[in-house]
Formats: sequence, structure tokens, C-alpha cells
Amino acid sequence: MRISPRWFKTLMAALVLILIAALPAAAERRVALVIGNSTYKAVPALTNPRNDAADMATALRSLDFEVIERYDVDKNAIRPLLKDFARKVADADTALVYYAGHALQYHGALYLMPVDAQLEDPTALKFDMLAAADIREVLDRVNGVRIMIFDACRNDPFKDEPEATTAPSAAPTGPTRGLTRIIRPQGSVIAYATAPLDVAEDGTKRNSPFTRSLLKWVREPGLEINQLFQRVRNDVYEITGKRQLPEITVSLLEEFYLNKAETDYSFWARIRFSSDPADFRDFLSRFPSSDFAPDARYRLEAIERGRKVIEDRKAIKLNEQKKRDDAERQRQVDAACQREVSLIGLLSTPEHRSELLQLKASAQCPATLGKVDAIVADIDRRLDEARATCRKEAATIGDLAAAGRRQDLQSLKSAAQCVDTAKAVDVALASIETACGSEATEAARLSAGGDKTGLAALAVHARCPETAARIADGLTQIAALEDKDRQQRASEIEHIKYKQRCVEEEHRLKVLSSADYRSDLEELGKTAQCAETRPLVVAALQAIEADRRAQVCAHEKADLEAIAPASLDPNDLAKVEAQAKSATCAETVAAARGVADAMDKAQKAEQACQIESAELDRLRGLGEAGRDAFNRYLAGVGCQRLQAMAPLPPTAQSPPQQSVPNQSAPTLPKPSVEPSQPSQPTELAPSTPMPPPVQALAVPPPTEVPSQPLPVEVPPVQPPSAQPPPADTPELVAKAAKELKRVACLGQTGEASLEQVRKALKEYYGFKGQKASLTVDQATVGRLEQEGGPVCQVRCPEGEHERRGKCVANASPAPKQRQPRETRPTQAERPTVPSRPQPSAAEKPKGNSVICTGC
Repeated sequence: MRISPRWFKTLMAALVLILIAALPAAAERRVALVIGNSTYKAVPALTNPRNDAADMATALRSLDFEVIERYDVDKNAIRPLLKDFARKVADADTALVYYAGHALQYHGALYLMPVDAQLEDPTALKFDMLAAADIREVLDRVNGVRIMIFDACRNDPFKDEPEATTAPSAAPTGPTRGLTRIIRPQGSVIAYATAPLDVAEDGTKRNSPFTRSLLKWVREPGLEINQLFQRVRNDVYEITGKRQLPEITVSLLEEFYLNKAETDYSFWARIRFSSDPADFRDFLSRFPSSDFAPDARYRLEAIERGRKVIEDRKAIKLNEQKKRDDAERQRQVDAACQREVSLIGLLSTPEHRSELLQLKASAQCPATLGKVDAIVADIDRRLDEARATCRKEAATIGDLAAAGRRQDLQSLKSAAQCVDTAKAVDVALASIETACGSEATEAARLSAGGDKTGLAALAVHARCPETAARIADGLTQIAALEDKDRQQRASEIEHIKYKQRCVEEEHRLKVLSSADYRSDLEELGKTAQCAETRPLVVAALQAIEADRRAQVCAHEKADLEAIAPASLDPNDLAKVEAQAKSATCAETVAAARGVADAMDKAQKAEQACQIESAELDRLRGLGEAGRDAFNRYLAGVGCQRLQAMAPLPPTAQSPPQQSVPNQSAPTLPKPSVEPSQPSQPTELAPSTPMPPPVQALAVPPPTEVPSQPLPVEVPPVQPPSAQPPPADTPELVAKAAKELKRVACLGQTGEASLEQVRKALKEYYGFKGQKASLTVDQATVGRLEQEGGPVCQVRCPEGEHERRGKCVANASPAPKQRQPRETRPTQAERPTVPSRPQPSAAEKPKGNSVICTGC
């Protein structure tokens, strides 16, 4: 009788199972040491070794290994770890060592690098690193299979030293670049991620190419270790584009399997005579491509057909009982549905989620399950969205806190949806403020001590964004202080001469500060040599000009108030328009234009009302035939006073209406009334109220009256009201800041804020001796634009003088020496604000202090 190969395999698998069952059960003990080094200190850190070691440890545990798992091992911990592992493997059947991290090969030996090792010279290798030979000595104590896996480089950093050469087909005559192979026929496996003197790629994914392939095949059941590493070798070679070729050395007398899971042959031998369909379903799910899969499908179908026949017979017997039970069950279900629906309505909130699940578990109505599931799913969705939002906001807080972005943290706190976000933002802001405070204190200390090196070191590790500006200011301050001593002595002589000129010009300015000496003031402004004198001359001339302009504006305002309109007389409008064209004061021009526009609007509105009134009179004259057209036209009029009219009521005995052409929607021509020819108001059109007289020259521009076919919708004429002019807008603030810098009242660089501009205005009005107005409007900007030069001053007490905007002590007069005459600096080289040294007690008038203008 001929036996098919498939049945022969089945028979052999059954015999193997019988032999295995006859042997005494003895558990194999497997021990593994897994090391992953990523965070190196002296060499570039690696990303994947920690992931590689963690995933490898998980895979080994699934294969019944006792795993010793360590990460980022330093020099002090490597030897104790090796000692613990040696004790563990003393009575083990299988021992495995896996290492992922930096390594190097020197004179034929592989050295594993701890995270704190220094790559100094070859002498330090023995003391700072772990030789792979030490691991080999530990594994020599194992009686079973020994496996060493190194996912690391094997290059030689000291390759400038001479290498030993080998002849083809001959054993090496000296040290070679590459780890010496371990030849133990009784059971050794050594796997390198790369070839000798080559590097192993780290990859861009979670695991390195070598470990990724190893994890793929190590769990494969029934895969012999030679086949396993051959597949790993092929995978790595293809993944790396043929740049990396692992080296595998297997010295085993017997086959070895890392995953001893059941194969399809043994599985089929165990279940082939079973009557449980679950066994065959399990076989087909695990081994769908097995040679025994057709037999398994046939057995499964046969068992299911037999069970179906039995179930059909049982169904016939139970059918009558089921019908009797259905009626009672349906009655109970209907009652339960009504009761459970009412409960669902009460529990449809996140707070009652547990009660909903309890209701689902005890529900008697089938419809309840779907409703409860839908509600619970919606509640879970909302809770998941809330948790995801919280996680996202927490991650954003961490990124913003690390970058020191306080404004973005405040914005996140304002727009946060998670309850805990506000607290986390406060903690992050507190940490930033603490860091900023510490860095500000350190920057101030280093700046005061003139420590440039310390400031540079602080700039490297600074966390606060403002620290860079403080460091730059400190360096600038140090440079300025160093330059100060060099320039002070050279500038004292020039200051004394400069002071004498300023005193003379200041005295002359006091004599000429009136309108009678305007020409003399202008001449003094042209010939003045003192920088402080010119802005004072400009200020005096501006004051004279301001008084003149104030008188002109007062006369123009009085003229405008004298011709303010009181009726719709076109002559009054012409007068106002003439006043707007001839006025020179900006306030008078704006007020006159506003009054003229209001009068023009009132005239146009009156003309539209007259046209609508005339059309209503015409439709009313048609009698009953025009009643409906009158009422429809009245409903669409735009004149406010005509809107109050009542519709025409129907007569008591009205004959049947005749069709009147074009009465439903009369179309009138567009009103065209010239302003110079106003029509007289009818009895239904009382005179339109006129705008009030000019109120303090503040009249807003009137709105346009739209021109369209009748019915015209004219908005009611309202008397113009005084609207406050725009103030504190970004445009006005920017203009005011520019002018305040020009008159030396604002020293802020870059864009100034509203608060900084208000502070500078307070200082400006203080120097002017006027009441401060901190509102930034067009009037304030115009006032600043009229200033001819610097206004704000620095006043120093007796015994001090102004220097670069600050008061400093007077220097002792140096003994007179004849020095070479210095070249006078050009106008561009001169400082914008030269300082004025304090006169001596004999020169200085008592009770007065030196004034520095334009600082």
C-alpha cells in the first residue's frame, strides 16, 4: 500500500509528540542581559538604543527568558552589572547578551562604551570601557547555548596606527581589525550588526535596521537559529541599501529554536481526530497555508453539518414552546421598554454614565441596549475630546515654558478649555519668572563688575528671552564705562568753552523773548553756537506764532458763529461754504464744512418729502380708485413726518372696483430739485428742523442722502451732535511717539506703547509749565508738530553737571598745560546733546542750576 507524503508527515509528527510526552518534563532555564546606552556625554547621543533594548527585552520575556534590563550604564555600574549576570547564568541552560549603543574595535578586540566614558587614547580603553572578552568569560560558565548580539559599530577611531596584514587563504599573523571569532563547537552564537571595521546605522525609525529585523524574526515559531540570523542578515543588507552587512557566527552541534511554539505538523497530529470545531478553526487561523489546511476545512465542515442536523431537530421540538413564550416575553418587553425609556431620559448626562451602564446590564428591552450604547458613546466621545484637549494643552505649555514665551502662555490660559490648564500655566509662568529674575540678577551683577566673559557664558545657557537684551545692555554699559575714562579729560576743556558760549546766548535769549524782537530772535537762531539755544529760540518763535494763530482762530470762530444758519435759505449755505474756503484755522474749516453738509442734507431731505407729499395728494385726489395705491405708497415713504399719516379707510358703500391701469405701483420720476430753487412746502409738509448753531466749532460731517427711484426712503433728519474726536488710536500714538522723540521727551527705542507716550506727555507738559493732558488725539499731535526743537531738559544740582542725559560730579580742574590744538569735529561728528560742565562758585549765579536742554 502506498502512503502519501502528507500522511507520512502527520504520522511522524504524532510519533515525535509521543516521544516528547514520554520524556520526563524538565523546564529549560533561559537568562538574558539587555543593555541600551543612548544618552552619551562625551560623544554624540543616540536615539534608538533605548528603544531597541526595551523592545528586545519584551520579546525575550515572551520567549521565557529571565531578563536583566539596564539603560544608560556608566563606568561605575558596568562591572557590578556583569557580576550579577554571572551569578544568574551559573546554572542556566541558555544565556543571551544583547547590547545596543556605541562601541569600537581596536587591535582585534571589541569594546562597549559606557555613557560617561571619554574617548581619550588607546590606553584608556581597558579602564573606561567594557571589553567583549569579559562578557565571553562570563558566558563560558554556561553549559548550554551561549548567544552574544552586538548592535553597535566596529570601526577603529585610532586607525592612524599601523594595521597588521594578512595573506589570502592564510591565518592572520598579527592583530587584525575585527573582533576575534569565538569558536566553541559545543554551543556559541555571535551576531554583529555590521562587518569588521565598519559602522552600524542607527536608522530614522523607532529601532535600528538590525534590531528591527531581529524583532521581526525572533518570535517566529519553529524557526531554527541559523535560519533566523540568515533572514536578519538579508533584511539588513536590503534595508540599508547594501551598505551594512551583519556578521553571524553559529557554532552549534544541534538545532536550536528561540521560539519553541507548536508547528502545524504537531498541531495537526494532536487535533486530527477531534470532534470540537474550535480546534480546526484555531488550526486554520494559525496555519492557513499549511498542507493540512484542506483536511482541516473538510473536518470542520463535516462537524458543522452534523451539528446543524441535530440543532434542526431540537429547533422543531422547541418551536411550539417558543411561540408560547414569545407572547408573554413580548408583553414583559413592552412594559420594560416603557420603564427603561423614561430612565434613559433622566440619566443622559456624563455624571450618570455608571448608572447608564448598570441600566444596560439589567435591561429587559432590546431597544434599550442600542439607546444606552449611543448615549454612552456620545458621553465617552466628549470625555475623550476633553482629555485630548487637556493633553494637547499640557504639551503646548511644556514647549512654551521651555522657550520662555510668557505672552503665548497667557493667551493659552485665556483660551484654555481644560480646567487644569490655568494652574499649569501659572506654574510655568512662575518658573519662567524665577529663571528671568535669577538671570536678570546675574546679568546686573556681571555688568556692574565689568565681567564680559561671565556675560558671554550667561548668554549660552540663558532661558529668559529678555536676558539677551540685558546682556547686550551690560556689554554696552561696560564698553561705555571703558570709553568714558578715555574721553572725560579731553572733553573738559571743550565743555568749559561751550559753557561760556551757552551762558552768553542764554542771557541774550532772555532779553529778546518777546514779539517785538522777532527778527532778532530769528537771527539768534541762525547764528547760535550752543545746541541748547537753538531749540529755545525755536520754542520762543513758536510761542509767538501760536499766539498769532490763536487770535486768527478766535476771529474766524466768531465770524462763523455770526453766520450760523437758522433756516433753509441757500444764501446762508453759500455764506458758510465761503467761510469754509477762506478760513485758515483747521478747526474753523472742519466746523464750517460740517455745518454746510448738514444744511445740504436738510435741504435734500425736505425736497424728497415735498415730492412724496405731492404724490400722496395726487393719489388722494383719485378718490376710491386711488385708495389702495395711496395706502401702498404711504407704507413705503421715507419722509419721517409723512410716515405718521393714517391710511385712507374704505367707504361704507363702495361700488365694485374697476381695474385702473398703473395704480398698483405708480412709478414716479427721480426727484431732481436744484438746491438753488427750493420748492415751497405743502400743507402736509411742515418745515424741516434746521441744524443748531455752531457749538464750539465741533460739527460732525453729515451723512449722504441716497438718490433712488420713488418711493424714496430718506432717513429722518437729526440735528448734528458733537461726536468726540478719535483718541488713543495706534496711528495717533505712533505719531505722538515720533514727535516726542524729536522734542527729546521720549527716549524709548522702537515702537512705544500708549503708557510710555502718556508718561512722556506728562514730562512734556511739566517742562512747558502747563496742565498735563494725557489724551493722545489729533490736537495733541498737532501741538507737538509745532515744536521747533527739543523741549525736555535735565536739571542738575550744584556741584554736578549733565553728561549724556545724566548728572555727574564735576571733575577737579587739571593744571594748565600747553597742549597741541585739537581738530574741531564736524557737525556730523558732534554729539547731539553736548553736556554743560558746572561753572565755578565765582562764575555761577547763586540760586540757579545749570540747565541741559535737548537731552
